[in-house]
Amino acid sequence: MIQSPASQAAWREDLNGLAEQMESRHPDLFWRVSETDFKVMVSDLDDKIPFLTNEQIIVEFARIVAIADAHSHLSLYQSGTGFSVYPLRLYFFRDGLFIVDAEAASLIGSQVTAINGHSIEEVYNQVAPIITHDNLHGMLNLAPSYLIGPQILHALGLINDVNQPNLALKLPDGSTSVINSPPVAAGDSGWEEWFMSMLPQREAPIYLSRHTDKNFWFTFLPDTKTLYIQYNWISSTNPDGESLVMLVKAIEQFLAENSINRTVLDLRHNAGGNNTTYSPLLRLLTQNEAINQPDRFYTLIGRRTFSAAANLVIELEQKSHTIFVGEPMGDTPNMYGDPIPFTLPNSKLVVAISSRFWEKSPDDTRDTVEPDIRIDLSSTDYFNLIDPVLEAVINLPA
Repeated sequence: MIQSPASQAAWREDLNGLAEQMESRHPDLFWRVSETDFKVMVSDLDDKIPFLTNEQIIVEFARIVAIADAHSHLSLYQSGTGFSVYPLRLYFFRDGLFIVDAEAASLIGSQVTAINGHSIEEVYNQVAPIITHDNLHGMLNLAPSYLIGPQILHALGLINDVNQPNLALKLPDGSTSVINSPPVAAGDSGWEEWFMSMLPQREAPIYLSRHTDKNFWFTFLPDTKTLYIQYNWISSTNPDGESLVMLVKAIEQFLAENSINRTVLDLRHNAGGNNTTYSPLLRLLTQNEAINQPDRFYTLIGRRTFSAAANLVIELEQKSHTIFVGEPMGDTPNMYGDPIPFTLPNSKLVVAISSRFWEKSPDDTRDTVEPDIRIDLSSTDYFNLIDPVLEAVINLPA
């Protein structure tokens, strides 16, 4: 028996507390998983606790929390878990899973074809049920942050040794290799960001090369007379103190002095923020006649477009002529949100459970917003510094 009687009792108290808090806090916990199935999950884990390691129990707690919604979460990289990470950044492109950043720069551009003999499809299917999500696109966004977790992979039985993940790679030169990247402490690494799959900043194209650290900014692309607005976080201010109102006034001034062929609003990095702050920009986008014209206003969305950014997408869909381009967004038109954290008494794990239902689109049963023009990023485009989404827009007749 792995767990001592005292440890079993402590974990069971935390498990019961987790279930009770989820039921009491969530507005409608059983919206996609029945109450019966939820209770079976909890009961089955209670029975297994004596025979599981601590890391397995923590991962199973995450599995239970994941049934709630995308905003409810138990971070597997919080300090209380002791989990580490492999110093890699991965991304699911149209043509597979690739390394987009790494401590060992020579690995960048390699395709990960297997983990410890398991195909990436098999690994993904094992990891998917513990990923907090509202739809498959949000799950695809978050999956890379789980695939770099040694303890996660070990708890799921995908690797036998956290120091030997046996990553099978197809290197940029076409050769193959199997590597074992030593894990590093999650709290000190900077590799375990919750929205891990944001692509790293690069020298090009524009959506990855400029001001990704700012909440919002704009520029003019003179060759195509395109007004380009990048909105990375729903907030009233930038880190440098610039307000969203100031940005809107600057855009209005620019439009008063210049003619444009089209406007592009880029929400591909935007994982949410404060819903109450985007109204100045929404008014500009929907009421300014130079912007809100048929076939001249485009909004770029993707798997990372989430939460408050998804709410903005719905309002633009309802109130503007915008054409959506890119991937389906990573959240639903209506969503549970505003998670409130609590701490389990014995493990001290912090869990957050949604407390509110945001209904921007009544009677809307879609689980995402599909783009009008679907374009999925390939590894070839990415590593050759090409943005096929923006290129598609600026090549359309104005």
